[in-house]
Order: sequence, then structure tokens, then C-alpha cells
Amino acid sequence: MSEVKLPFGANVLFVSGTASLYQLPTKIEVVVGKHLDKGQILNVENDTIIAFQDDNGRPFI
Repeated sequence: MSEVKLPFGANVLFVSGTASLYQLPTKIEVVVGKHLDKGQILNVENDTIIAFQDDNGRPFI
């Protein structure tokens, strides 16, 4: 598992695998349509692919 800090706000377009949003005291599953804020930390399992669209409409994988 890896931790990824988001450098920008984004909407989740696609998730293949397992990822969760790290917020104490719980972890929240990352699902399509979820908006993520800049600076939030994701826990991402190996072999997981996530596609995002940033607040300016640009896609990222």
C-alpha cells in the first residue's frame, strides 16, 4: 500500500482496485463521483488505477 497526497482538488472518474481516503479515525472508500480536496491523503493498494478530473477539467491517471 502507498500513500499519495493530492496536489489539487479533483473528482474521481474511474477506480480499478482499492483506495481509501485517510481521515482519522476512519478510512473512507474512494468511489467514482467522489470529490477529493487538495492535500488529502489517499491509501492506494498496489496495482490500483485511479482516473481524476481536476477542478479545471483536466484528466489525470
